[in-house]
Amino acid sequence: MAKENGGAAFGFSTIPDPDGDTKVKPAGMTLRDYFAAQALSALFSDPNLVSTAFKSVHSPDATMASWAYQFADAMLAERSK
Repeated sequence: MAKENGGAAFGFSTIPDPDGDTKVKPAGMTLRDYFAAQALSALFSDPNLVSTAFKSVHSPDATMASWAYQFADAMLAERSK
């Protein structure tokens, strides 16, 4: 099952096609990605959390990314209440 991603973070763009019709497509990242990016920025601003991640058994990149997406998923869940 696909994870809820919140849809496009920055709306939609239109693209004219050769038939003269206009196609609408999501522009840029998903809302889940945007939330995770914001959370990751906050996580890296705390030296204690960064230190904890770097001491983790897993790679620090994977640990911080995992935490960021956990925050993003929590924000999406709270948003949908």
